Amino acid sequence: MTMAEIIILIILGAIMLGTSKSFLRLGIKGMCAVAILAALASAGRTLFLSIPSVQPASFIIMICGAVLGNSAGFFCGIITAFISSLFAGIGPWTIYQMFFWGIMGLLSYKPMNGKLYLRITYGFIWGFIFGWGMNMWWFLAGMMPLTPETFAASCISSFSFDLAHALTNAGLILAFSGWGMRLLRRLPLTRGAIE
Repeated sequence: MTMAEIIILIILGAIMLGTSKSFLRLGIKGMCAVAILAALASAGRTLFLSIPSVQPASFIIMICGAVLGNSAGFFCGIITAFISSLFAGIGPWTIYQMFFWGIMGLLSYKPMNGKLYLRITYGFIWGFIFGWGMNMWWFLAGMMPLTPETFAASCISSFSFDLAHALTNAGLILAFSGWGMRLLRRLPLTRGAIE
């Protein structure tokens, strides 16, 4: 395990400790809802493995954070990354996926409860943040030297995948975010989870 991976695990652990109180306030029903959403996100990623970066996992994580709150979005993100990697393949990149999907869910509450154009913009931008962040693992794992030129080259080479992720997020948010959040708020498992 590299020093970068240890640092990321420490950061994830610190966020878990910092958000655990609000996560526990969700109660058993709310935590079950997070587990179900993480399972759906993992299944969605697994079903679309043949089409890289086109999958509903990010959308479901953002919706979870929007309806159940920051801590729920964070836990949904890290659980999704870990569980879906059991099918997609676990490697040193899994820790980075846990980090970026966790942060995506952690930051989703306010933007995803804003106007539609804010939700779409948030999802679109995260397609690129996630992709560029995932590019970093090559450098932090010591597979190639990190310079502005090599990082720019990695971002250019992954542009089509990152764009596909961004457009998928934006399209799913445009088509389903309003309906999806309304549906989640009506479910007995989520009702009352956020005061």
